[in-house]
Amino acid sequence: QLAETSQPAQKIFPRRKPGQKSRRRRQEAVELTEENLSKLFGLPLHQAAEMLGIGATAMKAACRRLGIKKWPYVRGSSTC
Repeated sequence: QLAETSQPAQKIFPRRKPGQKSRRRRQEAVELTEENLSKLFGLPLHQAAEMLGIGATAMKAACRRLGIKKWPYVRGSSTC
């Protein structure tokens, strides 16, 4: 038997940021799939999370649930 390779999408509900009023409309969930995350692999994890509007810790947890153990960003070689 072959194991199913595609993982279901992970939904992340962003928390209220400091300084935001608590009566604002509830923010929409961010749906993460391995496919849409792969488009951000060229960015550092913190920058990719910021673009999605979620925290880095929430993004790490969602990646682990999707089977991505380590964010695959590789820094460019420095010229120093």
